[in-house]
Amino acid sequence: STIFQDRLGVTNERSFKYLKPRFEFRYDVTGKDQIRIVAERTVSQLYLSNFVASRNTEDDTISFGNPDLVPEKRWVYSLGYEKRFDNDAGSIEAKISYEDISDHIDRILIGVDESATGNIRDARWYGADIKANIRFGFIGIPNAVASLSYRYRDTQTTDPFTGLLRETKSLNPHYWNIDFQHELTDLNLMYGFNFHKRAASFRQDVYLTENRQFLYHSSLFGEYKFMKNMKMRLDIRHIFNDRKKYYKTYYQGNIVNNIVDRIDSQINETDTFFHLSFQATF
Repeated sequence: STIFQDRLGVTNERSFKYLKPRFEFRYDVTGKDQIRIVAERTVSQLYLSNFVASRNTEDDTISFGNPDLVPEKRWVYSLGYEKRFDNDAGSIEAKISYEDISDHIDRILIGVDESATGNIRDARWYGADIKANIRFGFIGIPNAVASLSYRYRDTQTTDPFTGLLRETKSLNPHYWNIDFQHELTDLNLMYGFNFHKRAASFRQDVYLTENRQFLYHSSLFGEYKFMKNMKMRLDIRHIFNDRKKYYKTYYQGNIVNNIVDRIDSQINETDTFFHLSFQATF
């Protein structure tokens, strides 16, 4: 790919070429058990917002653009195991992974106490994933399916402001998700729910540290088919008034000086949301 920038007659053109190999090995231990080994190289997408300056009204700061930003590269290695249950009752999958990241994109120091999006030192991710799909026909509830998943990430990078090791920004170390769906074909009705929860995430800049805490998210839906090509659907989201908590510590000048300016806390709560829709296909 090629990026071309022109600002008041000052131009900047750069071209990028990357090899992105992928190696995958699969072995069927039995007809229902499989082992997978994967190694691949990925390259991130660059976004226009990272090349131009913008103002953060919430923090009352300016985020400078970076015309020299380059994509983030990752070598991803994973080992997975999948087991499929008898009588099409579902499956379970477990995977462990390791990601070696170069040119990691985060915040970098500009001047004395300003920052911009840029490439910092390398980063590493260690992960584990568990997924299960269960069909409830074996207990007399046909057309009912539940999906459960858990994701864990342990991350590490070197902070460009303090030089200390820390986790990578804005990533939730733990994530839980449950989906359930049941179709009642005789009644032309389908219903289900979703529940997920994220662990706290961390963000650091030259002038602040931020901790975000999430409670949980839950939703319900019901769908009724009047006929083959016409249906009505009701979605109920944020059933228990989703809540997010933000804790920010602002510093005077560079965070490395450790001079606290102020500490802010904020709670955002979302009311229950109802959405009724009709759909017809002609």
